[in-house]
Amino acid sequence: MAFWKNKKKKGEEPSVAPLNGTMKGKEKTPLRPKDAKEVIAQVAQQQQSAEKKVVETKQVITFELDKEEYAAPILDLREILRIPEIIAVPGVPPFVKGIFNLRGQIVVVIDLEKRFALKREHPMEPRDVIIVEAGGTVFGVVVDEVTGVLRVPVTSIRPTPSLVATKIQADYLNGVIVLEESQGTQGTEEKEELAPEQIKELLKTKKPAGGPGRARVLLLLDLPKMLSEEEFLGFGNTVRQTVEEVK
Repeated sequence: MAFWKNKKKKGEEPSVAPLNGTMKGKEKTPLRPKDAKEVIAQVAQQQQSAEKKVVETKQVITFELDKEEYAAPILDLREILRIPEIIAVPGVPPFVKGIFNLRGQIVVVIDLEKRFALKREHPMEPRDVIIVEAGGTVFGVVVDEVTGVLRVPVTSIRPTPSLVATKIQADYLNGVIVLEESQGTQGTEEKEELAPEQIKELLKTKKPAGGPGRARVLLLLDLPKMLSEEEFLGFGNTVRQTVEEVK
């Protein structure tokens, strides 16, 4: 009998019958060097495109003063309040509106209209006060109304045109933000470069300076400079005296 011929020999791997009959695995064709280089180049190009889409932005608070739009870096402010009862202080500069008590802390309030010597064209009672903390000084800035918060591309911040610098001292400005109306409230897209003369025209007319889309222009204020430490020291004693009198 030859049944022993079907037995596995010593040291031989046992054979396993495939399921569902005979199946052959499909082998992957290895990439040729040329194909591999093309794939690597495509991946690198996609990564570069993704990096270009990342736009550096700055978050700002927006507010109005006599129908003019302003902005300030959100990091410059501490909080926003409805205008409280303000106590007038005699013998201080005209731009000092007065003082008020903020949770036990006396806060000096700055009137931006008088700070910039602006003539109001649209009568309106200011509603909000922005609390600023610069160094060891805390003070408030009165505005008509805080309108929102924007995240704007850094590239949308342009140098201050000379026209604006004549109305507001350039020392108080960090530039001009120019955005397309189509950017909405987010303001995260870049705007096509405008010449200084076009920006001036936008500020004068509040209309688009040619081309499709509507431009939005905001003056970027440097809030900490609204009241310098030297100015505060100049009338600090008067403020303290007023505080003692109203206690």
